[in-house]
This record gives sequence, C-alpha cells and structure tokens, in this order.
Amino acid sequence: MDSLATPHIFFDWTGQELAAHGYVALVFATPNPASDDEKQWAYGFNGGISTLKQENQSHSSPIYGLVSGQFGIIGFSSGGAGVIEAAASNPDVNAAVALAPGDHEEPVEQAAQQVTVPIQLQVGSEDGLVSPESVRKLYDLIPSTSKEFLEIPGANHVGFLDEGMAKLGQMVDKPNKIDISTQHQTSSQHFTDWFNHFLKGQAVSQ
Repeated sequence: MDSLATPHIFFDWTGQELAAHGYVALVFATPNPASDDEKQWAYGFNGGISTLKQENQSHSSPIYGLVSGQFGIIGFSSGGAGVIEAAASNPDVNAAVALAPGDHEEPVEQAAQQVTVPIQLQVGSEDGLVSPESVRKLYDLIPSTSKEFLEIPGANHVGFLDEGMAKLGQMVDKPNKIDISTQHQTSSQHFTDWFNHFLKGQAVSQ
C-alpha cells in the first residue's frame, strides 16, 4: 500500500478518509501541537516517513510489508506550511497536499521555490486567517510542473479541522457559507484524487 503522513491537531478526519481508500496513514502530533513553527511540522513529516519505513521492515509491526515505498504528506495551516518545507527537502516525498498553508514568511516562500514534486494547495474562499490570495502567491512560487490550486467556495479556515473542533473554532474565523461536512467532502474528493493519481497511477475521477 501507499503511505501518507498527516499531522494530528484535531485533524484525524484526513487520516481516516485516506485509510478508507486503502492507504497506510500515519497521524502524528508535534511536541507543541499548537506550534506555528512550520519547521517543527516538517520534522514531523520526515520522522513519520522514517517511522513508516521502519515499521514496514519490522516483523512485529501490523503494517509489515504493506508499505509500497510511495509516500504522500498532507497538512493544514502551519502543518500545510510544513508540507511545503518537507516537500522541498525530503526526496522520499512523492506527492503532497497543503490545506490553507499558513505562516507565509520568507522561509516558507523560499521552500516553495524548491518544490518539484506534485503538490496541491487548497483554501476556502471565506478563510479569515489565511487568505486565498496568500495561498495563490505560494502556488505561483512553486516550480513543480504538477501543481494544483483549489479554492473551495464558501469554506473557511477552521472548517478543515475535525468537525467538533471546527464548530468550536468558528468564532475566530470568518463565517463559513457551507457546512463543515460539505467542506470535508469537497476537500477529500480532491486530495484523494490527487494521491490516487500520483501515488497509485489512477485516473482522476470526474
């Protein structure tokens, strides 16, 4: 099976969605799950891939022999910025998805200019914390010949979180114009298609 690493900060739904599509999904937490340090998240992705490799070779592991060697990473907000950092520097990353990648400081913009693997960037049109314009700027900096920018109409920032946490977080964001389950459904359709195409060689669904 192909494998993905995804950060855990009230963000389990992405791992569950990908596992349902046949992926070995590793969900991790950083030492400070609320950290806005994108390098900490990048270390998590890199460590996650190393862990998957080790578990794949361990006879006592429940995923022994199940990992194909194709690795994808997906992250949200600061974790999305960490995706860009890891995708720029880790040769084991074969495909990446950044959901509303935050912290658009110079290091992230510099990393974006080094990303050559297939990468998809998503953002909500109503995101009150990470603007679609800032995500588009990162997209434009990426030299990869396989990249995609997706703006989800009516979606906001916290709507990418697990549903319970997303409901609690609405007070810090612009109001969403679609419900959270619709945001998840739209987002997952696109990121699952992305990974299926670039990790499994499947045609993109219509």
